[in-house]
Amino acid sequence: MREQESWKQKWMVLSLCVLMFCTSGAWADFTFGEPVNLGAPINTSLGEGTPMISLDGLSLYYVSEGSGSADIWVAKRKSTEDAWEPGTNLGPIVNSSIVDSCPFISTDGLTLYFNRIFSIWQTTRPTVDDDWTPPAKLGAPINSSDDDIDPCISANGLEFYFASSRHRPKADWDLYVCRRESVQDAWGEPTALGVLNSNSYDYGPSLSADGLVMFFNSHRAGGWGQSDVYMTTRSSLDAGWSPPVNIGLPVNTSYDEYCPRISPDGRTLYFCDNPYYPLRPGGMGGTDIWKASIDPIVDFNGDGIVDLADVAILIERWGTDDSVCDIGPMPWGDGILDGHDLLVLVESMVETSDQE
Repeated sequence: MREQESWKQKWMVLSLCVLMFCTSGAWADFTFGEPVNLGAPINTSLGEGTPMISLDGLSLYYVSEGSGSADIWVAKRKSTEDAWEPGTNLGPIVNSSIVDSCPFISTDGLTLYFNRIFSIWQTTRPTVDDDWTPPAKLGAPINSSDDDIDPCISANGLEFYFASSRHRPKADWDLYVCRRESVQDAWGEPTALGVLNSNSYDYGPSLSADGLVMFFNSHRAGGWGQSDVYMTTRSSLDAGWSPPVNIGLPVNTSYDEYCPRISPDGRTLYFCDNPYYPLRPGGMGGTDIWKASIDPIVDFNGDGIVDLADVAILIERWGTDDSVCDIGPMPWGDGILDGHDLLVLVESMVETSDQE
């Protein structure tokens, strides 16, 4: 069994490398850190999940059963270095007597999308200091007579990703996207993301702030558990998505992982364990929110040390699209070696020095 898991892990790592270097343009490699439970005061024994971080990184929207039903809550922190303060229920204006889940906050913080009875709703507010207004169900073409769930809007507001059972058996979801020319325009008709969809459940899309990486959930065969996190990339906003790969250990396990959400800076992947299957060990007793760091590989020469030799390699290749050194501003890079990559490298050297 142990040899089988070792082989499986190596295969998924190899697949990830092929994805990053071959199928979607020039990309840097990165790894996932060991997942950490968010702990109190966010997680409780009652069950929390479906996390969503605001663009400034100071608000965490999530679902909690702390009030006796699944409601949307929000927790705040003063800076990205501070701990989360206790969460607050958004109250009866937003939440209903039934399940409200999978919140997604717009980049300006003025629109909150979420799931209710297998359809997508939204609530708005004039400013971030105002109260939310009573939510409304989105009309066509987003919602249909079938299940439509898990909203995710691109940072530029021009792409609306979601999961839907349209054209499939009821409650068997595929990933779709609606597009528009400007934020003033109406959404176009949904298009199925064929390369990302399988003959099983595909749902829970999460798009990076630069729009070049997407994480999502799938129940497709060959995973670690019933539900795993998959990743796909594209070389530009106009390019197609690459075939997805299972991100493997340490995020995915024989336990179920779902609802991945990537932080605005691309450095952290948030996710949950599945409430309908055995829970991931080390939790608070119910469904929990977890996080794993996304760490660019900064040891360019592979000597086990991040030092001036790596800086020299970066400077030598400055201005090129060399994938080995393209580590900023996101861990997967941006297609050119410049100050973003140097900043990430220097930060890593400082962190290494502080640890010694």
